[in-house]
Amino acid sequence: MYAIDNVTESKTTKRIHLDSNAIGEEGARFIGEELGKNMTLTSLNLARNQIGTKGAQYLSYGLKNNTTIQRIYLEGNAIGDDGALHIAEWIKSNKVLTGISLGKNQIGSRGAKYLSDALQDNMVAISYFYHI
Repeated sequence: MYAIDNVTESKTTKRIHLDSNAIGEEGARFIGEELGKNMTLTSLNLARNQIGTKGAQYLSYGLKNNTTIQRIYLEGNAIGDDGALHIAEWIKSNKVLTGISLGKNQIGSRGAKYLSDALQDNMVAISYFYHI
């Protein structure tokens, strides 16, 4: 997580692409902790990293303190309905998010309801399809 620490201290890093790196839930915890401190990052790609429900919770907790992330890619992470609840809670508090991609996460009708409710006061574009 040395690289994440360096990004936290960076004054210029705008985008991080960590697609397909087997970060897992523990890595998501470290990233979530640092995201609350970074105020320059605008785009984060964590697609296909096996973060799961708990990882989504860690990221959401860290992102609640972040006021700069505009786009986040979380495709293929087995987030599920419970992870969608954590993401939805973060979306409710976020005022700068313009897009989030959640394709291939086993989000069912319950998770879709959480996300739908979160969007009542937020105009985020949620993508359920897979894209690069």
